[in-house]
This record gives sequence, C-alpha cells and structure tokens, in this order.
Amino acid sequence: MIYAASLLVTQNAARDVLRDAALLVSGTEIAEVGPTAELRARHPAEPVRDLGESVLLPGLVNGHAHIPMSLLRGYADDLALMEWLR
Repeated sequence: MIYAASLLVTQNAARDVLRDAALLVSGTEIAEVGPTAELRARHPAEPVRDLGESVLLPGLVNGHAHIPMSLLRGYADDLALMEWLR
C-alpha cells in the first residue's frame, strides 16, 4: 500500500521533510519513501491511500510512555486510579 500526504517527515540522519511525498508499506515495514508521483510510477499496481493535507511520521514506534506511573508501580495499590494520580 502507498500512503501519500502533503508532508512526510523522514527518520534519516538529516530528518528531511518532503512535500507531496509518499511511503510504500510492504507487510509491516516501510519499503520505500519518496515523491508521490515517483512511487506511483514505480508501483502502478499498488493501491494508494491519499491522506491529503496531513503529515506522515514514519518510524515512531512508541510515541509516548508513562514513566512516572512505572516508577510508582505498587505504591498505594489500594487507591482508585484518579485518586492515586492526584
């Protein structure tokens, strides 16, 4: 599947931001990144999902974590969640 968007933030060393770009997903991996027209020309049989005016951020595996909650795991287990969080 090809995913196309107005902006694509790469995860290369320069963190390049590409305009009118796309990425080709093969299985569970990003197989190719580049200008939308070029990817469509190289892979004409591949379905395309045009995301329009959006930003693709490939490579973000886990965008957030709950580190403070992990550090306090087991502390005040008898409290309700919201009370414990406060």
